[in-house]
Amino acid sequence: MKNIIAKSIFFFFLFTLTFYSQNKILTQTGKNKIDKNGVEITLKKESTLRLEPTVKSSSKIIPIGSNITLLSFSYPFWKVLYLRETGYISDYFLESAVSNKIKDAFVNKVPLARIIIMDEEEKEVQVAAEDLEKANKAAAAEEEEKVKINIEKLKKIGSPIYFISAYVTFNAIENPGAMIAIENISKDTIDAYTVGIYCYNRFGEPVNHYLYHTNRFGGISQETIKPNEEKFGESWTLFGHENTSKIKVILEKVHFTNGKTWYSKKGEPVYIKGVSSL
Repeated sequence: MKNIIAKSIFFFFLFTLTFYSQNKILTQTGKNKIDKNGVEITLKKESTLRLEPTVKSSSKIIPIGSNITLLSFSYPFWKVLYLRETGYISDYFLESAVSNKIKDAFVNKVPLARIIIMDEEEKEVQVAAEDLEKANKAAAAEEEEKVKINIEKLKKIGSPIYFISAYVTFNAIENPGAMIAIENISKDTIDAYTVGIYCYNRFGEPVNHYLYHTNRFGGISQETIKPNEEKFGESWTLFGHENTSKIKVILEKVHFTNGKTWYSKKGEPVYIKGVSSL
């Protein structure tokens, strides 16, 4: 009796497994998946399932979000499996990106596995782009935090100016120049400031003026700069310092519209370094 029951259970299990294998319907949603019978997709819009590959064939509606398995393609219809029923839907109902990839498999004999690889490659590119964006945002946030810290340090020693950037530039006849960008971090309006621009070659050696035997070039700006205003493009041609490719710009004094003057304190230089833009 036990043997009969055991055999019955075995054959019932074998029949169930065979039936399931022959009528396998995939249930994964949100991503194409390969079955031995075709490629499963999730419909993005309501579609029409026809019994025959003609517009005159009897049909029924496949709801949006349904899973169907694409079995083959013959323009303009896809042969599909939907709820264990074979039928045909127009290529119109498929997203072009999905449709074109799977057509490569059925029409151009591209291996089905390649479709999934393409999906994964696109996902990797997207993830890489997202990671790069996150890294850029993190770097920008870190740089912004550094700027805030530096400005706070300058305010503590009373400096009215924050150096944003400094570069060595060259004019049409290759004379070097110093270009800087600054921000007025004081509460008063600036109408003049002076800087000492110290010139160096690529070895870091001083480039002295051929007459004055010093590598310092004195620069003055008399533009009006309001509180919290940034000023870009302040520049001076470094006449007599023709081999300059590096500079160190030191703030020396600042004049305000209220008549006050700020002077750099000994031992607390406010400066920025710059290099050649070429």
